[in-house]
Amino acid sequence: MGFDIDLAVRDHLEDNAALYSIDPKLMAELEPTVIVTQALCDVCAVSDTGVRAVISDLNLQPKLLNLEPMSLDDAIETIMIVGKNCGVRARAEELIRQGRQTIEEAEADVMVIALCGFEEERAANDMDILKSNLNWEKLPCVRNNRVHVVDGNAYFSRSGPRLIDSRLIMEKSLWPND
Repeated sequence: MGFDIDLAVRDHLEDNAALYSIDPKLMAELEPTVIVTQALCDVCAVSDTGVRAVISDLNLQPKLLNLEPMSLDDAIETIMIVGKNCGVRARAEELIRQGRQTIEEAEADVMVIALCGFEEERAANDMDILKSNLNWEKLPCVRNNRVHVVDGNAYFSRSGPRLIDSRLIMEKSLWPND
């Protein structure tokens, strides 16, 4: 089934610009003041160009926030960008603080880092950023050398035959001695 979904998505993208579209009538009714989009992946959301075309046709003037985080720092920054543009900067700061606290309090025995769209080598580039934003050395998974950076792009970000390999990677990460 996963292979069939992957094949259907690929076929659709060959003939169409994106998987998703915007309902212009609903957009006109909502009259948004802020629209958040991304141009990193046409599979994940309405394309940035599609959003721009609809708001242009409707003569809307919302703030268009095209977010394309390429690192952990970028992802944190995008939370602040959305918070500031939506008038909830303090809430964005609190979400960032809570996210860091949640990771630290989880006392995870194992951490698997699988970034959507990135291979293992590229994902490993953000490790210093992650380390600087947490009490890294206090995390049980760090103390026990159980932090694993894996190829999220190949194994964890899409359905398909590699799901079996993904399961095996997770199994080895969680139970290395079995």
